[in-house]
Amino acid sequence: MDNKPLDILQIINLMFYAAAVEHYLNEFMVLETDSGYSIEELARLLTETGVFRQRYTDMLPNAAFSIQLVENTTKNLVNSELKVWAASVIERLLEDGMSRGNVTIWVARTLAAVKVDDPQWGGAAAPAVSSRM
Repeated sequence: MDNKPLDILQIINLMFYAAAVEHYLNEFMVLETDSGYSIEELARLLTETGVFRQRYTDMLPNAAFSIQLVENTTKNLVNSELKVWAASVIERLLEDGMSRGNVTIWVARTLAAVKVDDPQWGGAAAPAVSSRM
């Protein structure tokens, strides 16, 4: 099964907080098909857009980017201890050389894999899971 449409939707939701609408999926599927880019290459390109850079400036150190990504993704849906832990994991991935685009893919896929009834992460996972519907 081709997971590219799902991956693209989850990445868009995470990066831009966009409603999971067909317009965005079609636009990025055309880009992916026409360009031959992988999901990872598309995520890298999305991190270079003005919309992404407004939310996460290039000047943000990895620690600040990690905290901001976790805050924007989880909002008030998980407790502060889990947010600190998640930000530290993300920061470590970045320090180990993972790109911000690939980190975003990892976060989107990780949250999408969490069951919505999970007592710790279920609330934050629900938006990622709902993009599967």
